[in-house]
Formats: sequence, structure tokens, C-alpha cells
Amino acid sequence: MFPRPALVCIALVLGLFILTTVQASVTARACEASGYCSLGHTRTHTGDVRTGAGLRALAEAVSFKKELVFTSYLSGDGVFLDMVSSLHIPSQSNGTMPKTLCCMSEGLAILERVQVQEFSPDLSCVWDSVPVRPNSMGDPPLIWHMRWRMTGRLARLGYNIGSVDADMMLLSDPYVHLRSPPLSNMTVLCQEEAGMPYCNGGFVYVQNAAPDGPATWAFRFIAEITTRMMDDVPFMISLGKMKRETEHLCHTFDQ
Repeated sequence: MFPRPALVCIALVLGLFILTTVQASVTARACEASGYCSLGHTRTHTGDVRTGAGLRALAEAVSFKKELVFTSYLSGDGVFLDMVSSLHIPSQSNGTMPKTLCCMSEGLAILERVQVQEFSPDLSCVWDSVPVRPNSMGDPPLIWHMRWRMTGRLARLGYNIGSVDADMMLLSDPYVHLRSPPLSNMTVLCQEEAGMPYCNGGFVYVQNAAPDGPATWAFRFIAEITTRMMDDVPFMISLGKMKRETEHLCHTFDQ
């Protein structure tokens, strides 16, 4: 006698459930190989990182074993929100740490926090209220200035930092590679751009940087350059080195 269809369906459902559970138990802790399973061991944080106290409060809340990852967020539209979700959610499935967003302003940080609360309640949002002279190029150079400045300041505090673009996805635990030679012997890692020595700011990782060393000095210098270049873009273009503002942006902030 053949089994009843209802029993077959129940058996198939139970089989799929068991397989899914077993698979999840195998893959949910991909971070165990590196020992950086930070999910559940950090706290969320929302606030201004302009002062040293504000930055330390962020780092103490979101870091795990002196490691933290952050990205930048330009606007409150759905496009950027989708990218941030694509970066944040796969990392959760790997068991690695939640991400921090560096936003343009307090208002945008609070707006973004409300938007992602439903599906990413452990995502932190911060802003930097340090006064910067209004520039003629809009928001991108300002957010890059904040990003370089925040990287250098965190490095000087003794943290290892991953500064990544919102359109990136970390499909596996990056610390498996970052904690193994030859990468573990390097202080600054970046994404190659059109051949060395050009570096794309879309992925930058800083580890074991001395507070007064060349790596931390480089980020302080880059943040200073972005501020100086924003002062008078038309004058910079008049020097004849650049024909368009987009060239100025590309070669100063992102690459």
C-alpha cells in the first residue's frame, strides 16, 4: 500500500526542516575559525563623535576585541538603505560584528535609525558635528572627510578599523584572512585601483597602528587635504591640473 499524500507531505516538510536546521548549525558560526564571533557581544550606539569622549563611547559600545567596521551614508533614500542592508545582513549570518554608519548629520542619523529599526535593530548610527567650511562640491567630499578623520582617530585610540563602502558585501568572515600571514603582518590594507600604488577608499583596513606612527599620520594628512581642497574648488581647477570637479573628487577623496 502506498503512503497517503498527506503523510508524504508531512515527511517532506520535516525532512527539509531537519536539513535546514543542520545546515544552519554548520554555517551560522562561520566566525568560529577566526574567533571573532562578535554577534551578541556588542551594544548599539547613536551619537556625535566630534569629541574624544563621544568617539570612545562609540568604540567601547560597538567594538569586539578592539575591532570595528563602519561605512558612510549620504542620504535617506531607499537606494542607500538597500546597500547598507546588503552589507549588514550577510555579516550577521556569519556571526561577525554589527556595522556602524557615519552619517552627514544628526537628523540623517536619526532618520536612518528609524528606517532600519525593523530589520537591523543592532545597527549603530553616528555623526561628526565638527565645523567644516561650506564647500562647492556638495556632500560627497564632506562625508569622505568625516570618514578619513574617523579612521585616523580610531587608529590613534588603538582600534583596528574596517572602513568600507555601503555597496560592499562581506560574504564570509574576513578575520580568517586578516589574522593570517601575510595580511596579519600589514598595517594598512586597501582595495587596488587601476594598478599600484593607487588605492580605492571603498575598502580600507587598519590594524596595529602606532598612535604616532606613519599610518595614523597618513589618515590625519588625508583628512586635512580634503578640508583644504574644499575651501576653493574653482581656484584649484584654475591651476590647470583638473578640468572638472568630478576629477577633483575622484583623485582626492575616493582614490
